[in-house]
Amino acid sequence: MTRRSFFSSASNASSETMISDRLDEKTLPFRSKDGTPSTAKPPAASIGPSPAVEVHPLESLDGMIVKIQPPQHPLDPQLEHVPCDIVLVIDISKSMATEVSVPAQPGETEERTGLSVLDLTKHAARTILETLNKNDRLGIVTFSYTARCMQNLIPMTKRNKKSTSKKLDSIKPDGMTNLWGGIQEGLRVFNEAAASSNGSVPALIVLTDGEPNHM
Repeated sequence: MTRRSFFSSASNASSETMISDRLDEKTLPFRSKDGTPSTAKPPAASIGPSPAVEVHPLESLDGMIVKIQPPQHPLDPQLEHVPCDIVLVIDISKSMATEVSVPAQPGETEERTGLSVLDLTKHAARTILETLNKNDRLGIVTFSYTARCMQNLIPMTKRNKKSTSKKLDSIKPDGMTNLWGGIQEGLRVFNEAAASSNGSVPALIVLTDGEPNHM
């Protein structure tokens, strides 16, 4: 447990120091069931297939220490991760063609990379793509003046990952930023594929550089 694992409404510096010292000693101040303060170490939670949660009220402050330990492995040992359905909603407005520069310190010259915002967005999309396997599905929606579904949710087999990567490469910037249209189209893709989701975790990821300017 680290010093950042507790929450307290107190602003007194000495009180915070006291808590930090106790955490460093790995002794948690908590109350027993009868309400009397105790500094005994709490029993370690057993880590099984479900998350383990420990809550320890602080004896002298209006706060508590919360420790959450996620499962170490999926229920199914054959699973690399929980299957997911992801729809990427990608902004392809003209502003995405803006060149990206690395911020410089005062008196220094900005570093130019030659990459655009859209180039970095494609890289982020490919990074997401590479984390998926055949149990996951990926869809792609682009938006500028209007929104368009480039790809419905399909399993990320090796063959489909290659075709998806080519689709990402083909994206070009054009038009304005109809963000809401992109989100609506992304939700439509989810709704059409809902019957075949098989309990996959859904995620709609919007990749954009700014505020909407077109409806």
